[in-house]
Amino acid sequence: MLNIKPVRALWIGLILSSLSGQLAGAQPCQSQPHSCQPITGDSPLNIQRLGYQQWPWLAGVAYSSLHWQQFVAIYINQNADIYKNNFTKYQLEFNDEEEQAAELTYQTYQQGTIIVKENYLTNNKAKGQLASITLMIKQAKGYFPKGGDWQYLQYSANGRLLMQGHQGDPHIYNACANCHQNVAERDYVFSTLLNAKPEPKPAKR
Repeated sequence: MLNIKPVRALWIGLILSSLSGQLAGAQPCQSQPHSCQPITGDSPLNIQRLGYQQWPWLAGVAYSSLHWQQFVAIYINQNADIYKNNFTKYQLEFNDEEEQAAELTYQTYQQGTIIVKENYLTNNKAKGQLASITLMIKQAKGYFPKGGDWQYLQYSANGRLLMQGHQGDPHIYNACANCHQNVAERDYVFSTLLNAKPEPKPAKR
């Protein structure tokens, strides 16, 4: 009679080895989400574990007519200086300060940049409850060049993934990229709001 115990043990070993490998591979995504590129529908970014509220705060909480007349708070994991540079140049251009604006150039964000925007409903001209959370992730060059290699994601207020994709996806184009393509010179990021909180002072030793 065939002894199935060794075969069974082998299969169990293979399964455990596979699971171990998957879990080991998932760890960098939790600490550095942009290291797992591109994010797919099979492995969505866990917005609740991202810890973005500890990142540099670019705007919060500000009324935005660009975003469905909602209040927004904006965070960025890196390249805050690029956002501030592009904001400054845009403001100079908007105010017809052409000589000063000419001294600056719009800059492009580095791969791995993540911009998080909290969207709050408007309640009697004041900030209401959180409606959704949207992200822009700068993926590797070649991800979708016509859209600046940006990936867009939207989550519900409780962290459920609602949609993700790039400018070539019809639902992303209609909901997000259609407007962002109008600021391609600013690397597809509007950078029209800035009331950043001060950088934390280093702890005394």
